[in-house]
Amino acid sequence: MAKQEPAPSSSARLAEAYAEFALSDSVAAEFEDELARAPLSLKTWARYIDSQSDQAMSVRVLLFERALRNLPGSYKLWKKYLLLRVAHCRGRHPEDPAWEALNRVFERALVTMHRMPVIWEIYLKHLAAQRLVTRLRRAFDRALRTLSILQHERIWKIYIEEVKHEYVPVRTAIRAFRRYVALEPGEREAFVEYCLGRALFDEAARVLAAAVNDEQFESRVGKTRLQLWLELCDLATRHAADIKSLHVEPIVRHGLRMRAFASEAGNLWCSLADYYIRRAQFEKARDVFEEAMERVATVRDFSVVFDAYAEFEESVVSTMMEKAEEDANANASASAGVDGDTMLDLRLARLDHLMDRRPVLLSSVLLRQNPHNVHEWHKRARLFEKQPARVVETFTEAVKTVDPARATGRPYTLWAALAKFYERHGDLDNARVVFEKGVITKQRGVEDASALWAEYAEMELRHKHFRNALSHLHRATRRGMETARSTRLWSMYIDLQESLGTVDDCRRAYDEACDLRVVTPQMIINFATFLEEHRFFEDSFRAFERGIALFKYPHVLEVWVAYLTKFLARYGGTKLERARDLFEQAIGEIPGEAANPIFLLYAQLEEEHGLARRAMDVYDRACSTLPDKEKPAMFRRWISRAAQFFGATRTREIYERAIEVLSKDEDVRSMCAEYAELERGLGEIDRARAVFTHGAQFADPRSADEFWQKWHDFEVSHGNEDTFREMLRVKRSVALTFSSAQYSVNEAVKRVTEKGETGAPEASSAAAAAVPRLADDMQALEQQGARSAGANPEELDLDDDDDDDDDGDGDDDNKSG
Repeated sequence: MAKQEPAPSSSARLAEAYAEFALSDSVAAEFEDELARAPLSLKTWARYIDSQSDQAMSVRVLLFERALRNLPGSYKLWKKYLLLRVAHCRGRHPEDPAWEALNRVFERALVTMHRMPVIWEIYLKHLAAQRLVTRLRRAFDRALRTLSILQHERIWKIYIEEVKHEYVPVRTAIRAFRRYVALEPGEREAFVEYCLGRALFDEAARVLAAAVNDEQFESRVGKTRLQLWLELCDLATRHAADIKSLHVEPIVRHGLRMRAFASEAGNLWCSLADYYIRRAQFEKARDVFEEAMERVATVRDFSVVFDAYAEFEESVVSTMMEKAEEDANANASASAGVDGDTMLDLRLARLDHLMDRRPVLLSSVLLRQNPHNVHEWHKRARLFEKQPARVVETFTEAVKTVDPARATGRPYTLWAALAKFYERHGDLDNARVVFEKGVITKQRGVEDASALWAEYAEMELRHKHFRNALSHLHRATRRGMETARSTRLWSMYIDLQESLGTVDDCRRAYDEACDLRVVTPQMIINFATFLEEHRFFEDSFRAFERGIALFKYPHVLEVWVAYLTKFLARYGGTKLERARDLFEQAIGEIPGEAANPIFLLYAQLEEEHGLARRAMDVYDRACSTLPDKEKPAMFRRWISRAAQFFGATRTREIYERAIEVLSKDEDVRSMCAEYAELERGLGEIDRARAVFTHGAQFADPRSADEFWQKWHDFEVSHGNEDTFREMLRVKRSVALTFSSAQYSVNEAVKRVTEKGETGAPEASSAAAAAVPRLADDMQALEQQGARSAGANPEELDLDDDDDDDDDGDGDDDNKSG
């Protein structure tokens, strides 16, 4: 290490040495002359000092001393001088006199510079380097007393950094931190960190509790109050023996009462139990665990608490087993061994009991979340299947707790389940008591109330107490009762009246149900059937008419069908006009898409009891009214009946009507084929061929193979070479027409794709226009064929290769035919 310049020993010797130096240095002489004329010029002193920066330390110190004697209030000179002296002391032995000399210089500087925080900072760092704790602490106190409060932050940063060092006594550091956090509450976390590092857990807990209780506190590291609270609880429980200044349990319970900490309730309960475990208060810890499982409101918190509880009990059992083994190895006394085994068995039984209680405890948690959850109450009751008293207790609590307006599920099932439980155990009296209480209790709606009354009646029926069941249903359907308009109860009541009551009682029940408008179409039919069975035929028909007045389509359809069927079965053709009026009324009320059974019954009436001509009119009306999918079957039935009554020739106009009316091509093709077969059977070959020609416009050769095969077979059997060629020509023309139409549709779709959404309406209209063009082309083709047949039947080009091939096939077919 380079040799250090010695510190000046006395001002007299330095002055003498500097006088000799100034006489030998021309630069210094010039500055001396200037200072002689203006000894208070700060600028001159500064330039003079800078010019001597390469001189010995003693020369520079003397120069600073002279300058400060003339300018003792110069902050610039004092700062440069102090920094120079500090740099000069750096690296010296702690016991070197230069340190103390510099301390005295700082004290001299602070006489005039005590308001300058930078001077204090340099001085405090210099004292910290010497590790003079007492002097350093007092210097910090002087600085804080001297400087303005606005400048304290600069001093405290140095102060806090220094008290964190190992050489500073803990008590001194604690007092400094306490003063600091009183000025800067936001630095409590730094204080806590220091305390934890020095194992001062009680002080850390006290400071952390103050931070949590301070509503204005804002964490410098971004922690929330919840995180700080959890840290406090964790600290208090992990170091329970060291915490003396705080009551841990009230702190944790206060957090449990706060809604903001509800998500961490499980962890807080576990922390409180852990606190007592660490203090060896195991029974108190068990009480905390039990209380926690009775109060947590979420499954997650319950799982946390239960797992911690089970782990605690397992650790206790493990410890006792290890101790028992040690005692056995040490040959403990027999009595001690018996007591130890008894305690171990007790602990094991407690652990098993805890595990067995888990489903029940979990059910309690779910019910605390939503006490109106009906499904969970049923699940809880099933947990006590082997404990009848607990089942009754559970259902009793359920019906008292569940609010029907807020319930999840069907609240009435709780009453029904409790009554069925008594019923399964043979206690019908208590079951009836439960039902009686249930039916007078406000239910969520008419549906639930009706279901409970129905369960009550069904229980009586299961035990063959039919009169009791009838009495209950009679009470439930009385006017003024909430369930007086329940269709379910009226249906059960009427069924029981039919089985047990008189005819008059049953009729009164049906009439009252109709007056209340709670009947269904099936109940009307049952009412009419009941009257018919007792030979009240006109009353039966009036019941049907009453039902027709009550219902609209589609519900009235089955009533009409049953009414008309019963009327025809009863009177046949004896009351024909009345029957016709009924059918006309039914057709007027039932829309066409559902009137098929009505038309069939009407036609059957006219066929069997009326006029064949009127039957044909009914079929005609049906074919005009029914939807397209039902028209082909109706036309065929019409054709069949017309042929039966008037002969085959009368069906021609029906076929032509069908071909004109039917909308689907496959239906028209089929009808044309049947029409042609009729004409062939009548020997009208030309008419049959004309029908095939007309139907060809609806038969795409690519898909209608059956139609073309029938025409092919027809020409083979009854045609000649010319007619066969004509069929082939028509087939090619039809194929070309369908291909053109398909091409037009594809082009329209392509334009839609190219134009995008903006051109969609125009392209769609073009595609739609391409389809009707097919019918126009076929009509033109038909006219052209007619003209060709009348002008020149041999107009075909027989030299065409394709025609030659086709003609060859046709010749073969004719020859084979």
